[in-house]
Amino acid sequence: MTPVLPFRRDSDILDRIRKQGGRTAEDTRYLQLVTVSIGGMQFAVDALNVAEILIAPPLIAVPASIPLLSGVVNVRGNIIPVFDVRSRIGAPALDTNAAMAEDESRLLIFRSDNGLLGMFIDDVSLRLADGRVPARPPEGVILMAGCARVAEVGEKLLPLLEIEVLLSADERRSLAEVKNSY
Repeated sequence: MTPVLPFRRDSDILDRIRKQGGRTAEDTRYLQLVTVSIGGMQFAVDALNVAEILIAPPLIAVPASIPLLSGVVNVRGNIIPVFDVRSRIGAPALDTNAAMAEDESRLLIFRSDNGLLGMFIDDVSLRLADGRVPARPPEGVILMAGCARVAEVGEKLLPLLEIEVLLSADERRSLAEVKNSY
């Protein structure tokens, strides 16, 4: 299974971002972003936080006391906990069995301090794009639940999905512990 997101760490844009320290004088970060769709809504994700995006492999149900946990997946021998982001952002629930049967769903694998974590997305809209992420949202923009910042991709303002905002440190730790039980 090949990843949907080809990502080169040595690209010119990433070198330029690193040389600038990732910031400008007006405290805006310039990032390489991936735009994804979840429940009919578009979001931006920092490409450096994305390990890969795959056609969703079969989900393995796990009897766990973590309400956020959807199950785990085995990706090339790595057990990756998968969490349900839809409840956090107010999107309709995904019927994972139906979506995976039709190859409609994708699995976005985040890098976090606690290891790899996965979440189902509907589609990858734009694979890599330059974007601006201001320290504060523009005046008049109301952020949705689970998002602390917005990203400017072209003319669009998109909520920025960040694993540290979506999940608390305890939730990330609990999800990582599920992996250790395998």
